[in-house]
Amino acid sequence: SRRQRHMCIRDRPENLIESELFGHEKGAFTGARRGGKEGLFEMAQDGTIFLDEIADISPAVQIRLLRVLETGEIFRLGGDRPIAVNARVISSSWKDLVEEVRAGRFRADLYYRLSLLRLQTPPLRERPEDVRPLAEHFLHQYTVKYHKALAFMGVTLDMMRSYAWPGNVRELQNLVHSLVITLNGPLISPRDLPAQISGVSRDVSCYSEEILAARRPLKEIMAE
Repeated sequence: SRRQRHMCIRDRPENLIESELFGHEKGAFTGARRGGKEGLFEMAQDGTIFLDEIADISPAVQIRLLRVLETGEIFRLGGDRPIAVNARVISSSWKDLVEEVRAGRFRADLYYRLSLLRLQTPPLRERPEDVRPLAEHFLHQYTVKYHKALAFMGVTLDMMRSYAWPGNVRELQNLVHSLVITLNGPLISPRDLPAQISGVSRDVSCYSEEILAARRPLKEIMAE
């Protein structure tokens, strides 16, 4: 079966990126794995490698990546033997790569190699209909991970849908992750959301009829 490998470029040291992408030979650098190590390109042989935040790779790594795309070969760090690789490369960037090329921060030849097929994803604020399914997907993912039982109230999802999400999907994912870690449930109400989303301070009770009709005693809600 095809193999998929994913790597996020942002905030990783240059030598670590090279080692993870192309692998290394024994003794290539201090701390190198005994016996060497396969890189992600080798692991993704006859499959797909996804390079997240491609605009953040250094000029040196850009050159090495361009060579892989042009020749279909890699050299491990510290190695002198070419290794043939065959992997579909998919990359993403929140930055405008055309502007990065104009500014001299991204190689034009690498950009054209990567942009055989380009897909532009609108920001989350332009597709509010995606907020609910994404939020519920992340909720399921993290409740399974932390062995919890939580569900969104409808009014909570409505507030989340109306928010602009300047951090896009990652902001939504991080919010849901935080909610699952900090709440016991069973329901996620508007007062559990950050003030910038709910518009309500956490120490102020402001509930709709839907919240009051939730599966909790009215006295308990009013006491809070």
